[in-house]
Amino acid sequence: MEYKFYVQMDGETYGPYSAKEIKNLQLMDDILVTEESMNGEWLPAGRFDFDDMVTKELSVFVHEDGTYDLPSYNTHSSSSEPRQQPAHQQPSSVTGGVPDEIKKWNWGAFCFNWLWGVFNGVYWPLVLIIVNFIPYVGSLISLACCIVLGVNGSEWAWKAKSWSSVEEFKRVQHKWAVAILWVLGISFGLGILIGLAG
Repeated sequence: MEYKFYVQMDGETYGPYSAKEIKNLQLMDDILVTEESMNGEWLPAGRFDFDDMVTKELSVFVHEDGTYDLPSYNTHSSSSEPRQQPAHQQPSSVTGGVPDEIKKWNWGAFCFNWLWGVFNGVYWPLVLIIVNFIPYVGSLISLACCIVLGVNGSEWAWKAKSWSSVEEFKRVQHKWAVAILWVLGISFGLGILIGLAG
């Protein structure tokens, strides 16, 4: 049995998420959340024990009559009581459906622009292939677009594809950054070899 959670932020509704997926989002306690079985009742995320729900999602007890145990929602706790977080886990805030911790400069988007875009579901950078052929101003326009990609690329990629967790997203974007180092290293090595051969 898999729970279907929905999140409400900035007037938009996101989901559905399983218990594991919504736990990985690490929502702020005041973000509104509902589950399909709650019949449209929205509660602050701090009222839910997502750790317990992940466990129950993996091992739901089914009764003989076919009914199953759902996790209890802590609807009686005071909203002034903060949800206890494990000491090693730092909560991250989410704005506009995008975790704040991934809103950083994206080297893959900046350096690989259209190639990065194709693999991350952001397709408008393909226009840069044509823009580069425009005399004089093409290079300047392309550079400006690459800077925009570097600033906003992570946010666009997060919204364009379905990521299982923030960690998975970071892992994929890190691979693009590592690829840049490989390209620079190979280019530098070839430059030296060509210089020596000349």
